Amino acid sequence: MSDVQGSTRLWETQADAMRLAVKDLDDLVLTAVDANTGVLLKERGEGDSHFAVFSHPANALQAAVQIQRLLAAHPWQTTAPLMARMSVHSAHAHPTGADYYGPDVNRCARIRGAGHGGQILISQPTRDGLETTAGAWTLQDLGLHRLLDLSEPQRIYQLQASGLKEEFAALRSLNAVKHNLPVELTSFVGREKELAELRKLITTSRLLTILGPGGAGKTRTALQLVAESIDKVKGGVWFVDLSVLKDPNSIAQKVVEDLYVRVGADEPEQAIAAHFQGQSALLLLDNCEHLAREAAAFVAKLLRECPDLYIVATSREPLAVSGERAYRLPPMALKTQHAETLEDISGLDSVRLLLDRARARGHEEALTQSKPSTILELCRKLDGIPLAIEQAAANLGVLTPETMLARLEEHLSVLHIEDEGVADRHRTLTATIDWSYDALTDQEGALFLDLAVFVGGWSLEAAEAICEVPKVLDHMHKLVAKSLVWPEVTPRGDRRFRLLETMREYATEKRGPLPEVLSNRHLGYFYHLVQLAEQAGLDVDHGRWSKALDADHPNIIEALNRAINSKDNASEGLALANSLYRYWLRRGYLREAGNWFQRALNAAPTAPPEVRADALNCLGIFSWYLAKLGPAQAAIEASLTIWKEVGNDAKIGGALNNLALLSLEREDIDGAKRLLEQSIAAFERIGDDQRLASALQNLGQLEAERGSLELAVEHTERAIKIQRRTGERAVLCTQLTNLLGFYAESEGLKSRLNLLEESIELAKELGSPDVTSTVLDVVAFAARENGEHKLSAQLIGAAEHLVDGIGINISHYTQRFRDKLADRLRADLGRQEFRIETSAGARLTVAEALDFCTAYLQTL
Repeated sequence: MSDVQGSTRLWETQADAMRLAVKDLDDLVLTAVDANTGVLLKERGEGDSHFAVFSHPANALQAAVQIQRLLAAHPWQTTAPLMARMSVHSAHAHPTGADYYGPDVNRCARIRGAGHGGQILISQPTRDGLETTAGAWTLQDLGLHRLLDLSEPQRIYQLQASGLKEEFAALRSLNAVKHNLPVELTSFVGREKELAELRKLITTSRLLTILGPGGAGKTRTALQLVAESIDKVKGGVWFVDLSVLKDPNSIAQKVVEDLYVRVGADEPEQAIAAHFQGQSALLLLDNCEHLAREAAAFVAKLLRECPDLYIVATSREPLAVSGERAYRLPPMALKTQHAETLEDISGLDSVRLLLDRARARGHEEALTQSKPSTILELCRKLDGIPLAIEQAAANLGVLTPETMLARLEEHLSVLHIEDEGVADRHRTLTATIDWSYDALTDQEGALFLDLAVFVGGWSLEAAEAICEVPKVLDHMHKLVAKSLVWPEVTPRGDRRFRLLETMREYATEKRGPLPEVLSNRHLGYFYHLVQLAEQAGLDVDHGRWSKALDADHPNIIEALNRAINSKDNASEGLALANSLYRYWLRRGYLREAGNWFQRALNAAPTAPPEVRADALNCLGIFSWYLAKLGPAQAAIEASLTIWKEVGNDAKIGGALNNLALLSLEREDIDGAKRLLEQSIAAFERIGDDQRLASALQNLGQLEAERGSLELAVEHTERAIKIQRRTGERAVLCTQLTNLLGFYAESEGLKSRLNLLEESIELAKELGSPDVTSTVLDVVAFAARENGEHKLSAQLIGAAEHLVDGIGINISHYTQRFRDKLADRLRADLGRQEFRIETSAGARLTVAEALDFCTAYLQTL
């Protein structure tokens, strides 16, 4: 495939010259295609694109090289020469009449769209089909790229030959910007007209709302739109699905979670606004309709405070925000036309989608054996609703198009009688899902209804543990095949499943009130999952457990909410919150966690005293992190009172340790030392190494606060020795950097670079901003000592930004260490240069800052 770079502007400014140029272009392309035994099909695009097929990839590559050489040598009538971007992809294509359609044709077009004028891009299947790459050309591996069709990463090559340009800008793929766009397992079909209109609208308004009923394809179209907009924003493209939310006040928190925005003492809305300040970015808020009022207020505030932010929303109704451009997504093309052959109608979006999905399931024969007029009538009866068409394609294995038409007529007539007030398209979609649901076996139907217990997706293991139907895997495959359940791939490559919100609404309504046994199983499963993560340690296997909780956080919150609202399960809800303590702390969900602990404590006044004491301690810690020292003191003292009544020395020692930290915060050094000594004595008495190491670390920091660096080193080295036995890597990293800070203060850092390297690697593995900030402080100190003043200032800026972002109160010693280093750097660089470098550092991600540290250590 090929097309001309920048052709739209050329058509707008030099229409007459372009008409002549395109005629020459057509002749040149046809000459090269014929010379290499190819077949030139109809154009794909603005009138200057070409699509040719060949029986062997070598012929296609030779034709592409010849075309580029001919274009470079041609005297063009336009003010600038025409430059074509080209792609070559190999597949078993599906001819329809004299043309080709399907996902592989779309894939070739997406590869072409990633390139630049004069560039020839090659797919992996084409590379694999070549007998040799030596001789007339070579292939440069450009790496793995996610194309703008949101598929899994594809390896792309650039063809190089004599006479062709070799250096180009980075490919226009999703690798070009930061994003969290999901991987789609099906191709995006049609909607060219709608996307062209939406592309224009997104350039004229900072808020674009795509409207339509359930199943209209709003989400998929919006995702395609924002994916194609990556070259317009530098600050990233972000997707947030609001369908999982029930609490209208939790929109900002959901955005915080999905964008990994760090929230400290500020409100989540303030943290999000700060995150988007000064950078152009695109935010997609999906499924706003059930929270329309709150979503509108949230969007309006963001647009006011972030002048470079663009927002795309999907909803069943407008948000009614000033400046909003609303676009109602129409049904897929349904116009009446002559239909003697399948080719006559294969250009219609609705028919293209039906054909594509039927081919993907091996049901194409059911369509080719039907009359084209029947297929067209079926798409018309489905009102061109993409989800309804997906359902039809899924059922072609058991129903012919003729049978579907008859069943659909019957269902629609019943629906018209029962509920005349329901919109036609809703009736059509409900009827389509009805005959998909009615075709299920009893066990498949029961599983489909049970799956509505999940929020935001689930794993196969979760479904097998929670749903009552036996042989879940077998039935799940059937539900996926019938498009009632959608498979998805996480960024880690894990396979999960989900119900589209329309399907979940249907299943929930069909099922009625959630059965108690299902609710209890859901709570039990995710409570057990959180407990396993807590017991194993969130950092085990490079954070595998943290990522597992990330994937199921919507389900965990749903289970917690159900438990708190249930008199019978309120105590279990409080225990679940306790088990989430470390995960919430690591992810920076400080405000959300504090709110959940308060709610859970209020809902479970008769919970076992040990459970309430743990929850009070957790509430106190989160309050402390949010700088609410009074509530923190009260909660931890209440926890200590209970533990003394119960007689648990380990928990008593833990509460004393936390109260000591509060005393340090108030600069009561003597009081803090007395509390820490009592805490250490308790842990030594019972042999609790994990808590003993933590208390010793705190005592080391206290001695550093007093200026006793020798004692600080002694206590911290003992803590590290103990910690290496316990295996808690996050705590070990913090202890190592504390120790390195003490060495730096006492001029002994240069001999401890091995510990510094270990700290950096631990911080990379953990990915935790609060742990990383302490590592950056020490590397910044080492950099300044070696004359790398700008690097040092950048690392200080990154460290301050990371801590400010999560709002955790750092120790007085750490703050003084950083302030002293910053003062020295201001003297080294001057105030203005220092400010410039720290601002640059503040823009670094955790990974980027740590990569800087690794690169620097390699120079020492």
